[in-house]
Amino acid sequence: MHNKCILVVEDDEINRLVYQEILESMSLDFSILSHAEECIPYLNDRQPDLLILDVLMPRINGLQILKHIRSSTKTQHINVMIVSALAAKDEIQAGLEAGADYYMTKPFEADELMSKIRQFISIH
Repeated sequence: MHNKCILVVEDDEINRLVYQEILESMSLDFSILSHAEECIPYLNDRQPDLLILDVLMPRINGLQILKHIRSSTKTQHINVMIVSALAAKDEIQAGLEAGADYYMTKPFEADELMSKIRQFISIH
Protein backbone atom coordinates (compact mmCIF):
# COMPACT_ATOMS: atom_id res chain seq x y z
CA MET A 1 0.00 0.00 0.00
CA HIS A 2 1.33 3.41 -0.90
CA ASN A 3 1.48 6.28 1.54
CA LYS A 4 -1.65 8.35 1.47
CA CYS A 5 -1.07 11.75 -0.08
CA ILE A 6 -3.08 14.92 0.34
CA LEU A 7 -2.91 17.97 -1.91
CA VAL A 8 -4.09 21.29 -0.51
CA VAL A 9 -4.69 24.32 -2.74
CA GLU A 10 -5.03 27.40 -0.54
CA ASP A 11 -3.97 30.97 -1.27
CA ASP A 12 -4.08 32.25 2.33
CA GLU A 13 -0.77 31.86 4.16
CA ILE A 14 -2.27 31.45 7.63
CA ASN A 15 -4.65 28.76 6.38
CA ARG A 16 -1.74 26.98 4.69
CA LEU A 17 0.08 26.89 8.04
CA VAL A 18 -3.02 25.48 9.75
CA TYR A 19 -3.29 22.72 7.13
CA GLN A 20 0.42 21.97 7.46
CA GLU A 21 0.13 21.59 11.23
CA ILE A 22 -2.93 19.35 10.98
CA LEU A 23 -1.52 17.11 8.24
CA GLU A 24 1.84 16.78 10.00
CA SER A 25 0.03 15.76 13.19
CA MET A 26 -1.71 13.03 11.17
CA SER A 27 1.65 11.81 9.78
CA LEU A 28 0.41 12.14 6.21
CA ASP A 29 2.36 12.94 3.06
CA PHE A 30 1.07 16.19 1.67
CA SER A 31 1.78 19.06 -0.66
CA ILE A 32 0.39 22.55 -0.33
CA LEU A 33 0.05 24.83 -3.33
CA SER A 34 -0.57 28.53 -2.90
CA HIS A 35 -1.85 29.21 -6.42
CA ALA A 36 -4.69 27.43 -8.17
CA GLU A 37 -2.92 27.50 -11.52
CA GLU A 38 -0.25 25.17 -10.07
CA CYS A 39 -2.86 22.49 -9.42
CA ILE A 40 -3.38 21.09 -12.93
CA PRO A 41 0.34 20.64 -13.73
CA TYR A 42 0.76 18.97 -10.31
CA LEU A 43 -2.10 16.58 -11.06
CA ASN A 44 -0.56 15.66 -14.40
CA ASP A 45 2.40 14.21 -12.48
CA ARG A 46 0.84 12.95 -9.23
CA GLN A 47 -2.53 11.66 -8.15
CA PRO A 48 -3.30 12.54 -4.53
CA ASP A 49 -5.72 10.47 -2.51
CA LEU A 50 -7.52 13.66 -1.51
CA LEU A 51 -7.53 17.21 -2.82
CA ILE A 52 -8.54 19.94 -0.38
CA LEU A 53 -9.54 22.96 -2.40
CA ASP A 54 -10.34 26.55 -1.52
CA VAL A 55 -12.86 28.36 -3.74
CA LEU A 56 -11.95 32.03 -3.40
CA MET A 57 -8.56 32.40 -5.07
CA PRO A 58 -7.19 34.97 -7.51
CA ARG A 59 -7.12 34.32 -11.27
CA ILE A 60 -8.50 30.77 -11.22
CA ASN A 61 -11.03 29.84 -8.54
CA GLY A 62 -11.53 26.46 -6.96
CA LEU A 63 -14.72 25.67 -8.87
CA GLN A 64 -12.92 26.18 -12.19
CA ILE A 65 -10.18 23.78 -11.03
CA LEU A 66 -12.79 21.28 -9.86
CA LYS A 67 -14.63 21.35 -13.20
CA HIS A 68 -11.32 20.72 -14.97
CA ILE A 69 -10.53 17.80 -12.65
CA ARG A 70 -13.94 16.21 -13.18
CA SER A 71 -13.72 16.61 -16.99
CA SER A 72 -10.45 14.65 -17.29
CA THR A 73 -10.40 10.86 -17.19
CA LYS A 74 -6.95 11.08 -15.62
CA THR A 75 -8.16 13.06 -12.59
CA GLN A 76 -11.93 12.59 -12.34
CA HIS A 77 -11.56 9.83 -9.69
CA ILE A 78 -9.72 12.08 -7.19
CA ASN A 79 -11.62 12.77 -3.97
CA VAL A 80 -12.15 16.51 -3.65
CA MET A 81 -13.15 18.33 -0.49
CA ILE A 82 -13.91 22.02 -0.79
CA VAL A 83 -13.06 24.07 2.28
CA SER A 84 -14.30 27.60 1.78
CA ALA A 85 -15.51 30.72 3.54
CA LEU A 86 -18.45 30.69 1.11
CA ALA A 87 -21.18 29.34 3.34
CA ALA A 88 -24.50 30.25 1.72
CA LYS A 89 -26.66 27.30 0.63
CA ASP A 90 -26.42 28.21 -3.06
CA GLU A 91 -22.61 28.49 -2.83
CA ILE A 92 -22.37 25.09 -1.16
CA GLN A 93 -24.75 23.63 -3.75
CA ALA A 94 -22.62 25.09 -6.57
CA GLY A 95 -19.54 23.37 -5.12
CA LEU A 96 -21.30 20.03 -4.86
CA GLU A 97 -22.78 20.35 -8.34
CA ALA A 98 -19.30 21.15 -9.71
CA GLY A 99 -18.21 17.76 -8.41
CA ALA A 100 -17.00 18.18 -4.84
CA ASP A 101 -17.31 15.05 -2.73
CA TYR A 102 -17.71 17.15 0.42
CA TYR A 103 -18.02 20.84 1.27
CA MET A 104 -16.75 22.24 4.58
CA THR A 105 -17.03 25.87 5.56
CA LYS A 106 -14.37 28.05 7.19
CA PRO A 107 -13.63 28.55 9.93
CA PHE A 108 -13.48 24.84 10.67
CA GLU A 109 -12.59 22.79 13.71
CA ALA A 110 -9.35 20.83 13.31
CA ASP A 111 -11.02 17.67 14.68
CA GLU A 112 -13.79 17.90 12.08
CA LEU A 113 -11.28 18.32 9.26
CA MET A 114 -9.16 15.43 10.53
CA SER A 115 -12.23 13.20 10.78
CA LYS A 116 -13.25 13.97 7.18
CA ILE A 117 -9.71 13.38 5.92
CA ARG A 118 -9.67 10.00 7.66
CA GLN A 119 -12.99 9.09 6.04
CA PHE A 120 -11.70 9.95 2.57
CA ILE A 121 -8.40 8.13 2.86
CA SER A 122 -9.62 5.33 5.14
CA ILE A 123 -7.15 5.63 8.01
CA HIS A 124 -8.00 5.35 11.69
